[in-house]
Amino acid sequence: MAGDEHEGRSGALSVRPATLTGLTRRLGVSVTHREVVRAWSMSAVERLFLEGGSTAILKYAVAEFAAEANVLRHASVHGAPVPQLMASTVQGDGSLVMIMEDLGTEIREAGLKDAAEAAVSIHACPPLPGRPVLDADGLAALPGKALGWLDALRAEGRWLDADDIAL
Repeated sequence: MAGDEHEGRSGALSVRPATLTGLTRRLGVSVTHREVVRAWSMSAVERLFLEGGSTAILKYAVAEFAAEANVLRHASVHGAPVPQLMASTVQGDGSLVMIMEDLGTEIREAGLKDAAEAAVSIHACPPLPGRPVLDADGLAALPGKALGWLDALRAEGRWLDADDIAL
């Protein structure tokens, strides 16, 4: 399949060729090529170019994010504006692979207002069964915990260029 070269990145998060083939067969589509949109250490997003000229989004993430497909399904059922999840699976190592609707190329960078609107929409959904729910104290503790995690990363020499985070 076109794009299998993505499998060979040593130590990097990847989609196994058999996984992508299984998902695309389930959808009845064929991939002509793949293009990386963004890649981070724990997840990546690619644009899949399909025979016939359409596109879809391939997102894959480490095991810690394996519930994201369920969250997207839940949010969609409850009217939150999320991309349509077309297919998903969890690979043998626990990492998540999803094929989703392609919303098109970014026309502008999302801002604080966009984030607030998305948060309101998502938090209007009832809690997802089996997922933890934070009370007011738990929510209030999150910024301090996040800063602690950021300090730990910086102590390891990571995220040193994150000057745009308000401390």
